[in-house]
Amino acid sequence: MMAALQAQNIYVAFNGKGILTDLSFFIDKGKITSIIGPNGSGKSTLLKTLSKNLVPARGTVYLSGKDLRTVNVKELAKRMAVLFQSSTAPSDVTVRDLVEYGRYPHQNWWQGRSEADNDIVSWAMRQTGVEELADRPVVTLSGGEQQRAWIAMALAQQPSVLLLDEPTTYLDIAHQLEIMELLKRLNRENALSVVMVLHDLNHAAKYSDYIVALHRGKIVAAGSPAEVVTTDMLRAVFAVEVDLWHDQEQRPVFVARGLVTKDASYQ
Repeated sequence: MMAALQAQNIYVAFNGKGILTDLSFFIDKGKITSIIGPNGSGKSTLLKTLSKNLVPARGTVYLSGKDLRTVNVKELAKRMAVLFQSSTAPSDVTVRDLVEYGRYPHQNWWQGRSEADNDIVSWAMRQTGVEELADRPVVTLSGGEQQRAWIAMALAQQPSVLLLDEPTTYLDIAHQLEIMELLKRLNRENALSVVMVLHDLNHAAKYSDYIVALHRGKIVAAGSPAEVVTTDMLRAVFAVEVDLWHDQEQRPVFVARGLVTKDASYQ
């Protein structure tokens, strides 16, 4: 099976300092992939590179086997949707307005919205449960409602790949689970490839098919949740000692019980 996304020997630097160093991995189509790592490990930089918001100094990103540098902006927006943490809407934009923006890559400047566009906008709002909020200004919604509205906009693009940077940031635990369950359902029902940066490692372990762990700009572990989220990895990468067990699906679950007493991190 061709990968949804593939990074090959990626090198990204700022002010002469390498942020991502000789990084290679692939993301299967129709799977949920989480990128984890401590602050400053390069997670958001990697997401920006995968979405063409950053161009690597060396190496190549492929989207369904095609060099991302050769994909124009409009075509990319049809195939990939990206939601960053800092997404904000103007005060007068309603939920319906926001979701309709997702149709722009599929429209020509001389044409208005078609009936098909309207149907897709309605479908995206139904999928994310924001139909009843359609006429509300986005800024008046709760954090969880706003996140669902932004995801609806992304769905209206009809992408094959959805990239998200910390989709549960600033949400309480109930709304965090609501968003994670929504992404899981969208992935399963629509074969949507989901790639997200997560700080909550238990969420990553519970909802991911594949996890990529970064440390100091390099991949130090990649594989299934059970293969990546281990006591050794958590000690070495995050400098924490944990109590770890596995749930009924054999997915790892852990509670941190303290910091490591010496530097056991990857070199």
